[in-house]
Amino acid sequence: MKTEFLKELGLSQEVIDKVMAENGKDIAAEQAKTTGKVGELATANQMIKDLQEAAKKFDGVDVEKLKGDITALQTKYDTDVAAEKAKADNLQKEYGLKDALKAAGVADPDYLIFKHGGVEKFAFGSDGKAIGLDDITKPYRESSPHLFTESRPAAPAKTGMRQTGTEMVNERKDEANNAFRSLFGKE
Repeated sequence: MKTEFLKELGLSQEVIDKVMAENGKDIAAEQAKTTGKVGELATANQMIKDLQEAAKKFDGVDVEKLKGDITALQTKYDTDVAAEKAKADNLQKEYGLKDALKAAGVADPDYLIFKHGGVEKFAFGSDGKAIGLDDITKPYRESSPHLFTESRPAAPAKTGMRQTGTEMVNERKDEANNAFRSLFGKE
């Protein structure tokens, strides 16, 4: 708005100054709003530019295929984890069974497990411990007593030395010492 326009309307200078001051305040407020919107627009444009650049990195990538690949990998992971857990449980059962068989007097638990048809043929409780071992080992005790430690005769103690009589021991020592001395030339 121009002051000439207001003068043509017949307003006094004092009223024109007040109108112009109020108009200036309105213009300043609108300029501030516009400046804020210009900043928001610049931020939005930069964000659009950044997103477009990020989208270019995935240009040609099939998102549905990626989702399918992730699902397949998750399924494989879950399957592998379950398989490894089953292996660990089976190992724990096997070693627990071997310990229980040793405690029951079995000399070679691996052989007895083999003869019985494997670890799967034994019954296990909810805690993973073998149950009914007495009933399982009873027929083997009767048919193959050599598989159990209490039925084996005690093995003679081995000292690494020949157990012969003590007669003429000193003569033999002297004889051996003389043979070594003559061999090394120290007679």
